[in-house]
Amino acid sequence: MNYFPFFIDVEDKQVLIIGGGQVALRKVEKLLDFKPKLRVIAIDFCDELKNLAKEWHIELIQKEVEYADIKGAFCVIAATDNSLVNSKVSEWCKNSNIPVNVVDDIKMCSFIFPALVKKDNLWGLFDKTGKQIVDFKYNDLGYIASNNKNAMNLLVIPDYNMIVAESDGKYALINSSGEEKVPAILDDAY
Repeated sequence: MNYFPFFIDVEDKQVLIIGGGQVALRKVEKLLDFKPKLRVIAIDFCDELKNLAKEWHIELIQKEVEYADIKGAFCVIAATDNSLVNSKVSEWCKNSNIPVNVVDDIKMCSFIFPALVKKDNLWGLFDKTGKQIVDFKYNDLGYIASNNKNAMNLLVIPDYNMIVAESDGKYALINSSGEEKVPAILDDAY
């Protein structure tokens, strides 16, 4: 599949997450800045997700997911450790024309959830390999550097002590030692 990167407004839209463990927690945490209405369905929830739900008014529904649960969702993220449940959710969503992301199974996704890096108003979005920047949004704070002589652009990510270097459409993540590196933040891609 060939995924086209674009930004979409999810504020006040119903985002459904299936799963209550650490992976679902990470997806919830990444979405909070964008202010969707979050509903999470799972048989059980990790303590961190329960605490976050109280603080951010996230709806937690403790039950097995059913087809009727996806109705009205703007998009769905399947983040369970059960491949049968994830597959069933993907099929339901695709048949209902609801965008779906199945964590760690790109073949079942109709959209991908990239790894996100944020520094002030700078966003870096990366795919699972860490070798391609999907898209980025930035303000004029000097985080983007460009050298026209070498046709190279640099995206500086201070919190991770690394840069993304681009030249002729090829990307590399480089740490402060000059080594190519794939950071742990990329665990959240897809």
